[in-house]
Amino acid sequence: MDTKKKQPTKKMGKKQFKNYALLNGLPVADMSKEQLDGYIFQLQQEVEHEREERNYYQLERDKIQLFWEVTKHQLEEKDAILQLKNTEIDEVALTHLAEIKLYKQKMKHIMFECQQHIDEKMKEKMDEKLILEEKHQVQVNELESEINKLKDEIFQLKIDHENAIINQRLQHGEELCSLHQRYQTEIDILKSKEVSEIGTIRHELDLQRKKAIQEIEDRKDAHIEHLIQTHEELFQKMKNYYNDIIKNDILLIKSLKIIALLTLHLNHHHPW
Repeated sequence: MDTKKKQPTKKMGKKQFKNYALLNGLPVADMSKEQLDGYIFQLQQEVEHEREERNYYQLERDKIQLFWEVTKHQLEEKDAILQLKNTEIDEVALTHLAEIKLYKQKMKHIMFECQQHIDEKMKEKMDEKLILEEKHQVQVNELESEINKLKDEIFQLKIDHENAIINQRLQHGEELCSLHQRYQTEIDILKSKEVSEIGTIRHELDLQRKKAIQEIEDRKDAHIEHLIQTHEELFQKMKNYYNDIIKNDILLIKSLKIIALLTLHLNHHHPW
């Protein structure tokens, strides 16, 4: 097997590195002192920035670590509390089951006593019911006997009432006859009084009627006389009015005749 020997690499000396190193695209050998100082200041700022970022991230890491430890501790506490609560729940469940079992036993005992009490009360009520039914039957028999007695009494009262009605009707008939005779006598007396009073009233009414007729005739005569007088006055006024019209017409006719004669005379002597 052929083996290749590694040739040793030649190390570059400081002088050669200085000649070939580049800073910001310029060889170090060609840079001035001010440029090197500026570059060094820039590197120092970058180093300071990197140091600040490292400190910030270190602080954040410490915070996260602390938060993780606190959270872990809280989680352990919550797990312990949860375990305790689960234990308490199990104990409460067991206690509740025991209480339910005891409650069921008590309920069975109470139900048995209640049923026994109900049976006793039912027996007592049945006995009381039988006694009450016997008493009720006795009362019903007594009431039926009393009802029969009352029916007999009502029947007797009905007969007595019908007899009393018959007697009352007879008595009323006699009283009506007596009243009829008395009222007839009073009516005859009133009729005689009425005839005399009617004659007096009729005479008074005749006098009043004659007086009223006379007053009406007097008013009628006065009204007729007034109408005649008014008519005569109007007739005289109309007569005077028409006489004036006739006189005026006659005068007008005479004037027209004179004018016509004058016109004829003028036409005859002075023809146009």
